[in-house]
Amino acid sequence: MNIIQTWKDENMPGIYKGLSDKVKFYNPNWNYMFFTDTDIDQFIQTKMPQHYSTFENFKQKIQQLDYFRYLAIYYYGGVYLDLDMNILDSLDDLYNTNPEFCKFPIELTNITDTIINRQNFTHLIGNYAFYAPPKHPFIKRIIDNIDAQRIHDDDIKIAQSENTDPPSQVYVYCTTGPVLVTQTYIDNSNLVELLIPTPINHNCFGNYGMHLSHGNWKA
Repeated sequence: MNIIQTWKDENMPGIYKGLSDKVKFYNPNWNYMFFTDTDIDQFIQTKMPQHYSTFENFKQKIQQLDYFRYLAIYYYGGVYLDLDMNILDSLDDLYNTNPEFCKFPIELTNITDTIINRQNFTHLIGNYAFYAPPKHPFIKRIIDNIDAQRIHDDDIKIAQSENTDPPSQVYVYCTTGPVLVTQTYIDNSNLVELLIPTPINHNCFGNYGMHLSHGNWKA
């Protein structure tokens, strides 16, 4: 199976080089795939050209990177990991146990978000790390929801008015990020296994590791 990570170019900062080396150390039997911005552009143009116009038309680069991670996992299968994931163990059980299920982390619990709460759900599903076999229907539905803007502008404006983060960041959450993924989960919960660490802790990927939440895209 594959592990997919990205950075803008080959010159990965030292801290992320160390974290990616840990990923490889704990997972020697996995195929490690690294994509630069140029690689991402070429992948979509050559492997999934029907999605290239959507990719090109995003307002923010992070939306392109979000979109790519779903396209790449849909095409190749495997695990996507943000570079600021601190992996602490082998990922083998993601594939060895119920490999047909898509697996996403619970990023936050007991959130206050009108879009989510009005549907009787209180968790935020993270997109910093996830697993799926190739052509998984849940990943396809995430892609379709992005293409169709599943969360409409009126709801995004409500979210922007309620959230303390800048409106441009909330727009990303709702169009390609964790709020969009959470909405897709609410619509298709039978297709996904949620990874909850024991003891429960925010920003984790089950017990496999922790998201350090560097948030480089927000800078």
